Amino acid sequence: MWTRSAPTIRGGRLRAAVRSRPVHVFAETDYCYGQGPLILKVDRVEWARPVPHEGDTWLEVEGVVIDPAGREGARRQVLVRAQRMPVPPARKRPRLRP
Repeated sequence: MWTRSAPTIRGGRLRAAVRSRPVHVFAETDYCYGQGPLILKVDRVEWARPVPHEGDTWLEVEGVVIDPAGREGARRQVLVRAQRMPVPPARKRPRLRP
């Protein structure tokens, strides 16, 4: 799931929005080289370089592993089935005003 960002107030000042990274849960059959479900806070997806593997299309995904208690763990790079990765929202062009 992709999340939207919102401005935050820190130290009494309004700060620019920072996009929060989406968290995905992948079943054992949807990623390579692991056991059980994988909860991953996704940092990067290589959309431009799909990897053919076992007769299917996979994407290289990098992120931070989240344990069942919700704590962040180690960084990890995995292959995920392309059909299991949601398409990111379209980038909006800035509205130009005369």
